[in-house]
Amino acid sequence: MSIQNSLIAAGIAAIVLAVGTLIMLVLVWRTAYEPVSEPPSTASVADLWGEARIDWGAEGDVLIDASNPHAATAALGFVHGWSHPATMVLLRQAALGQMGEWFGEQALAADSLARVLGLATLAESSLQGLTIEDVAALSAYADGVAAAWAHRSIPLRQEFLLLRQIPEPWLPWHTLAVERLLYYLAADVACAPVPTFCKADRALRTLLHIHGFGGSLAWVVRDDTTTVLFQRHVYGSIAKPVFQEVTVQTGGVEDYSGASIVGTPFIVGGSNAHRSWAVLLGRDLEVAEELLAPVPRAHERIRDSQGREHLVAYARGAGRLQVAEAGDSTAWTLKWAGFNAGSDIGAWRALVSGRGPISFAVHGGVLLLMESGHSDWRVVGQPAIRLESAMGILLSRDPWAAHLTSPDSTWAEVLPWLSDLYSVYASRVLPVLLAAVDEQAVMRSSRAQSALIYLRNWDYRYERSSIGATLFAEWTQAYHSMTGDTLGITGFDERALIPALETAVRHLVTNHGPRDAEWRWGSVNPDRRHFVMARSKIGARMNSYAPRQWPGQGHGSTPRWGPTPTGASGLVPTASFEMWHVAPGGTTFGVRRRLGAKQGSSVWQPSARRDVAVVDTIPSLVIHTTILRR
Repeated sequence: MSIQNSLIAAGIAAIVLAVGTLIMLVLVWRTAYEPVSEPPSTASVADLWGEARIDWGAEGDVLIDASNPHAATAALGFVHGWSHPATMVLLRQAALGQMGEWFGEQALAADSLARVLGLATLAESSLQGLTIEDVAALSAYADGVAAAWAHRSIPLRQEFLLLRQIPEPWLPWHTLAVERLLYYLAADVACAPVPTFCKADRALRTLLHIHGFGGSLAWVVRDDTTTVLFQRHVYGSIAKPVFQEVTVQTGGVEDYSGASIVGTPFIVGGSNAHRSWAVLLGRDLEVAEELLAPVPRAHERIRDSQGREHLVAYARGAGRLQVAEAGDSTAWTLKWAGFNAGSDIGAWRALVSGRGPISFAVHGGVLLLMESGHSDWRVVGQPAIRLESAMGILLSRDPWAAHLTSPDSTWAEVLPWLSDLYSVYASRVLPVLLAAVDEQAVMRSSRAQSALIYLRNWDYRYERSSIGATLFAEWTQAYHSMTGDTLGITGFDERALIPALETAVRHLVTNHGPRDAEWRWGSVNPDRRHFVMARSKIGARMNSYAPRQWPGQGHGSTPRWGPTPTGASGLVPTASFEMWHVAPGGTTFGVRRRLGAKQGSSVWQPSARRDVAVVDTIPSLVIHTTILRR
């Protein structure tokens, strides 16, 4: 009998294994042959917001023609839900602190931080304090997402198949949770005094590959005839886009054009007949020691992919979070406006509509605003870098932006200049450093001697093939690690120059090989993008989710922005969205896109206005969003 039972058990195990293998093969086959993701010809939203038509451009940009603003918001929700469903669900899952249910224990630290920050709890409670119009806008956006996700092809997208998930309905307050998540990720958190909190913070940013907003900038360039607002939004190293280009018109008359943040109806930068604007997300947050406050402790439970529960404890009060005890009567505390109830949706809506006050209470970033009838600009917030001249104004949180000087020329001349790889910073600093080195009678290795030859012959351009660019960057980094200071034209420690250069060369040999040819800028500092799905068991084994990598070019100190391998976090932001408008009220709208995965080249390509064809509609109590495919 035992032998018979063993045979039966073995047979059952073989069947289970065969079924499991079959399911795996089906999943791989379905992801390899993903259903065609063309938008449906019509879609219905379960509420009376009005009619909207969406014209899809060849490059993914969209033109929305709506009967009213709420119908336009619903249509934008449809666009996000159709074109970026995986990114939306990912951001929501992270904001709710539920990444562990997808990716297991490796995501628990990120989930714990999301719960401790209260991203979901505060978002849900904030919905109650919003105006009727703000709630209506959030509801319209959610209804648009629901209309997109009702299509049968959405659950068959690769990410959902691999995760064996069907996206749950998008609720209005989910947008507020994503809003808080992005605000936090855009902030620079000085958490060094509390290593455990730093570790959790890095875990969240590393998991999502969304970080590094500090490299963003807004820049007004003007001459006698033209004023242009250029903006660059740097947002990390995620392969999936976080911004969606959109043009919205009501009744055939354009309302605005700009970049929307996926998961929200917010337009981070744009232009309409009344104004042009750029919102630079991010602020500086500091963990500081202060007296213990009577903040009640609370607990939440998070789950991993096996259904196991883990307890999370925190002490969070109005405007502050206690992240660790510092002493008997003191605690390390993080202060942030995001710990208060509320949302900036009213300010975002006022920014686009031109009606009402623009007051960002939560994110605390920087707003650059140009309004029709006014020759000057208005800056809201305190940017770290603010450069003004007769030609315009440049705002940024990135110290490298201070080196972006431009010739006194027209916008037509500046436009190609923005693709220049020349570094004014390097051209000023390197000759001084080389002169100081030449004065020192210090024994140098043969490697260091070769490095100096490359540096003396470098043309200060961060081109892909440049070895001098790599050596200069490694030299400045090594000097900073040794002294804590940044190499400048004056005030450097001459005694540390040669040791720093020797350290830089050893680092290159150790990490990139002994051959000089392996030290090219494009190889040492590639433009690398990551897929979050690589964290899943199946995604990690699929080449389609391997990191995307192109040869790097440019630098934070050059007009053509490129990855700058600096920063305490060690996370190098590579992904950016660049856009320009003739401001204000102009009809020119352009973006810089990557064309061709192999070459990784970028060009300025205007997003042309398109006429929306007249389509017969069906009288109904629902919105019929007609999708016009070009």
